Amino acid sequence: MRNKFVLLSSAFAGAVLFGCSTAAFASSLTVNQAFHFLDRRSSNSINLSAGLYQTFGAEASAQDGNDAATTATATQGTVTNLPLFYEPFDTLPHHFVRSRPADISPNGQWTLNFTNGADTKTIMTPGIGTSPSPMPFVTGMSISGGGASPTLSWSAPGGLFDAQRLIIRDTTDLIGSGGVGGGGVANIIYSQDIGAGATSFVINPADTNFTQPLQYGKLYAIELLVRDLRNDAGPNNLVNTLSQSRSFFDFTLLAPDAPANVYVPTVNTANTGGTTYEFRQVPVTTGETVYIDPLVAVGYDYQIGAGDPNFASVTMPTGIGDDIFQLLLWDGSDYQFAATINGGDTYTFDTGGVDRFRILGIETSALLDPNSSTAFITGLTFVSSGSFSGTMTPLTEFTTPIPATLPLFATGLGGLGYLSWRRRKRSAKPAA
Repeated sequence: MRNKFVLLSSAFAGAVLFGCSTAAFASSLTVNQAFHFLDRRSSNSINLSAGLYQTFGAEASAQDGNDAATTATATQGTVTNLPLFYEPFDTLPHHFVRSRPADISPNGQWTLNFTNGADTKTIMTPGIGTSPSPMPFVTGMSISGGGASPTLSWSAPGGLFDAQRLIIRDTTDLIGSGGVGGGGVANIIYSQDIGAGATSFVINPADTNFTQPLQYGKLYAIELLVRDLRNDAGPNNLVNTLSQSRSFFDFTLLAPDAPANVYVPTVNTANTGGTTYEFRQVPVTTGETVYIDPLVAVGYDYQIGAGDPNFASVTMPTGIGDDIFQLLLWDGSDYQFAATINGGDTYTFDTGGVDRFRILGIETSALLDPNSSTAFITGLTFVSSGSFSGTMTPLTEFTTPIPATLPLFATGLGGLGYLSWRRRKRSAKPAA
């Protein structure tokens, strides 16, 4: 991109030289790679607050390997001694970082101070200029191919950008003291520059950029970064980033017989009503089946987004519990039982379709492992062409009384009259 804040300040360049030169004197603490950029984040399951932020920090390593003993703070203007979080991801083992909402954080350089024992180091980040542009999100992420080498595909965002980077995170492994409530952020186990023009990527399990192999039954998040670089000809890394967006999509490795081109969601864990799976502009065509893949739960609410075409039909997956599900339709004020559907069967809604529906009937025995990532791949058709930007909400703590019209024998609960399960263990924490 052109006509933007390209060059690092002389103070920043000098600070990098200072950080590097100290290593020549066998210092116990080395600090370098300072960064500062505008950071736009989608909803996610990696325990990171969504929204528009300024993110800044540096890499700091101790000669004795005890990076955790290092403390770091940031100062700029009236903001003094703001603690940085230590987040030793697999791919960034010496990472210290902090984020602040973009509208309250000054755009200038930050002074970063690091201390480890008697040793101290100071480094300056670059500024981000007066008005960096937020980067757009990618949309329509899908996964094709069962096994350990699936193909990821997405729609490139509009607007100009310089680079893309694909990251894979292990959502079951929270690292460091940052994130929502200080509970850590999902570990990065893969990071690769994929070029600005990429709209697909084949995962190669033998790729040496993996710090650990992908495993069946684990929950992962794809993080696709779209970046405006400070220097267009420079590297696609944190130091050279001026502005970026981060689009997150959850996935698990699919079974060999999974449908092709399964769309995966952005997971929003910040909703007061519970976790919601959000689909971003999935292209749909009249009568064509689209498969969507959230993480398994005991039931789901499906709803279109504003302006989306109505659902025309739904096809149930197979191999989930006893393969018998209950369909409930919205009557304007509540969900009412409409039909029992077997796994693999398609239910066609009345003419004009519906804007929402609920599926129940996944047995508790299907969720013995709270970290289970068994896919519940649902086939949907739509009454007209357009895009699907709706939601699929897992019923993980559903305590609404079962409608009188719902056959209790089918719920597996007898006369209890309610459902109460959890998708996976997650502590409730205030937003960061």
